[in-house]
Amino acid sequence: MAKSDDSVKDPAKKGKLKVIILVVVGLLLAIGLSVGATWFIMHKAESKPDPAVAAEAANVKKEAIFEPLTPPFVVNYNVNGRQRYM
Repeated sequence: MAKSDDSVKDPAKKGKLKVIILVVVGLLLAIGLSVGATWFIMHKAESKPDPAVAAEAANVKKEAIFEPLTPPFVVNYNVNGRQRYM
């Protein structure tokens, strides 16, 4: 009797281990595909600029952009014991 009890293993444990391994492998594949697709899409749209054009564009001063604020607001704060307004 002892031999027959020892030789029979619980098939549920082996099946659970297989499911856990498959889930972990599936998650790793999903994460890898997500990272790979993101990297591919982000670098595909990036084009290499001509060095002469890039140097010329770097020296151009851009125009300031101002946004009208309605209603206007004032910010006050203390510096060295004095009130300052901005």
